[in-house]
Amino acid sequence: MEESKDFFVIPIVGNAGTGKTTFALKIFEDPEVRKIFTHCIWVHVSRGCHRKQKFIDILHQISKQTKDFSTELEDDELEAKVKGLLKDERYFIVLDDVREKEDWDSLKVAFPTNLGGSRVLVTTLSGNVVDSTWKSHSLGKLSNNDGWLLIKDNVFGTEGWCDTLIEELGIKIAEKCNGLPHALVLVTGILRNCITSVSWQRVADNPLLEINGEDQSYHELVKLSYDDLHDERLKKCFLYFAYFPMGHEIVAWKLICLWIAEGFLPKGDGYLLEVEVEASKYLNVLVNRNLVMVKKRSIDGQIKTCCIHDTLHEFCRSEAENTKLFHVMDEGQRLNERIYLDRLCSYYTMNIFDHVENNNPSDSFSNLFNKRMGPRQDAELVDSLLISSSQKREIHSTPEQLETILKTFKYLEVLNIESLKFSSLPNELYSRRYIKYLAITADINSLPKSFEHLSSLETLVIKTTERALQINGGIWNMKDLRHVHTNTSTQLPSPPKRGKHSCKQTDIRTLSTISPGSCTSKIFNKTPKLQKLGVRGNLSELLEEKQNVCLFNNLQMLECLENLKLHGNSEKLELKVPMSNKFPRRLRKLTLSGTLFQWNDMIVLGLLEKLKVLKLDDNAFSGEHWDLSSDVIFKTLQYLRIGKMNLITWTAVDSGKSFPVLESLVLRNCISLESIPQDLANVDSLKVMELFDVSESVFDFAREICVKRHGKTNVKINGFNLFITPLPSQATVHNQAYGNEHVKTSGFNHPSTSISLQEILHNQAYGDGNVNTSGLGQPSNSSSSQEIVHNQANENEHDKTNEFDHPSTSIPSQEIVHKQWHGEENGWSRQS
Repeated sequence: MEESKDFFVIPIVGNAGTGKTTFALKIFEDPEVRKIFTHCIWVHVSRGCHRKQKFIDILHQISKQTKDFSTELEDDELEAKVKGLLKDERYFIVLDDVREKEDWDSLKVAFPTNLGGSRVLVTTLSGNVVDSTWKSHSLGKLSNNDGWLLIKDNVFGTEGWCDTLIEELGIKIAEKCNGLPHALVLVTGILRNCITSVSWQRVADNPLLEINGEDQSYHELVKLSYDDLHDERLKKCFLYFAYFPMGHEIVAWKLICLWIAEGFLPKGDGYLLEVEVEASKYLNVLVNRNLVMVKKRSIDGQIKTCCIHDTLHEFCRSEAENTKLFHVMDEGQRLNERIYLDRLCSYYTMNIFDHVENNNPSDSFSNLFNKRMGPRQDAELVDSLLISSSQKREIHSTPEQLETILKTFKYLEVLNIESLKFSSLPNELYSRRYIKYLAITADINSLPKSFEHLSSLETLVIKTTERALQINGGIWNMKDLRHVHTNTSTQLPSPPKRGKHSCKQTDIRTLSTISPGSCTSKIFNKTPKLQKLGVRGNLSELLEEKQNVCLFNNLQMLECLENLKLHGNSEKLELKVPMSNKFPRRLRKLTLSGTLFQWNDMIVLGLLEKLKVLKLDDNAFSGEHWDLSSDVIFKTLQYLRIGKMNLITWTAVDSGKSFPVLESLVLRNCISLESIPQDLANVDSLKVMELFDVSESVFDFAREICVKRHGKTNVKINGFNLFITPLPSQATVHNQAYGNEHVKTSGFNHPSTSISLQEILHNQAYGDGNVNTSGLGQPSNSSSSQEIVHNQANENEHDKTNEFDHPSTSIPSQEIVHKQWHGEENGWSRQS
């Protein structure tokens, strides 16, 4: 086929559970695809398509702004604005789960059919929904034998053992799953816990396992997996995923804190000490059961973000309603009968108060209840409230509206309204002494002394546009407070000198981020259990000695601290890295940005005996040359990331000696960097190099390292991976001609870590844990080191999370988008 600049609509068609969304995500998140288009836009459609909101969602992804378009423009104006912004651009849009032709017809009018080579990819149950000149890409079912192989690999590993009886039962189970990859993945989550042929027989004979051959419904199979969770608390934790909008990527630490606040965790001896650990175990059980997808992991394998499949979301919502765990209010819905609610959540696409008659805030939540039934009596029973925008944006709201919420729901223990942005906070908020979890967004620079009345608070999450936040009192009185998260430099109050709380220590585990001036001995004496600390502001206050006192030295008091982040203002100051004995002795993760240290100070960081992760983000260090001498040895460092700085040359005497256990090296936005040490090829432990926006010369160095690694005979690991996203100017994004510009620069994968098409489309129905990619034959749900590194390297909070572990693997999915340009039947050419 000749390369084409035409506009194409590409349908991906298949029954529920065949992997349509996974397939589309694989294409959408491939860096080789993303660098071709000016705009890459993902829109989840599903049931009840709200045309206006979908256009708003597209506008937010184009503009990268949080502007509230809903109050300014009507549907037709939004349509015209989207069309105008895309008119002269090469864009790639994915419409996921389009179920009705009317939904497609209402959205497609905004997509200009220009000659820029734009593509719209649509996942749908039926090819009749989308009118397209491009042949549908159909995802079919697996054969019974392939289904059994999937079960076998996920339960036993590729080299695992099973006897003849188990194989017979496995084939029978696969047959009942009717070839649906998602159904097979769910059943493997059950079989992993079946250690005898009797338990396999019980699964095979269970009538709930049978998949309906006509409508491919596997609701009963989900029920089977759910019933197999014998712990009622674990069931609640699973159902709670539907407390968030469908498709929502959930931050794991927030989810864990919410589970704790909701009372889902067992209380007993050691409850206060181990509650987060216990909650993490619950989350990992759900992942191992293939009920939860891991979207991103940290470098040490901990879950950072997660979600559930749309089908499971529908089940969880239905089951939660039936068991009265919580109730979901759809947009514009009223409660027409008396429902005694404990938890209420609402997914709003527009401002929640836009639906109020006469725009009277005092009527807003009352109108959600049938007035004849008496709204107040029901509302007072609610102790957990989530108001969430279905999109990644904030909904501007007023203090009066927040006051209405608080007056309507008087006994809240969980108030999760981070999606609403308030200009200020009413005094009514500080009188809610039952609140355990508070997540809120407001343009505030201080919390008043009355904040101390929130005496039951366990987790505080505050987002603000202000450069600093002053807490004027209260947190030292909060005996249950464990986590404080703010997005700005927070000044903590000095602990009281007298009174009943003056001598008591707190259970606080997280302070992120606080001001340098808050790093006093008095404050750290109150937080001996602190594990995570973030400091933001003028770091000279922290690092420089004044009147014979250096505040950084106080960090030695924090014997439990493992994760430290220092965010400076990038001011031209001669700051020095503190002596190694001044750092917390258990420090495992260190992130620096805007500190402008000198490269010769790296010798100090090499002396940190337990340091495993070092992230040198933008302007962490200053200097054009880094000469790593042989006496600088990072004995335990496994992950090193270097961000945007003025570094030009990086040399090393002996990288193998300096980095004896380094597994991952990430260079991000190092646009000035021209060279890296060639002897990185001698670091036998190195598994992955990730390069984002680097120069051609660094790319050449990395390629040579890769070639040397493949030529070695004494490498201690199975493979080495190199992932490269070059500078936009070299990627020739969209302003030049097509054809030879699209340079393939990421393909240096070792065969032992490649993924087959079947794994991508079917085994990977869950983005983590269902495919063995390590070549070790283990049915583990832990991510491969390459996946962890790649996700870690992409952990920018404004970026789309990358779910997949090997973006450079050559797969037919790329053919869908690319082969129109390259005239190749079997994929696209690799050029360098």
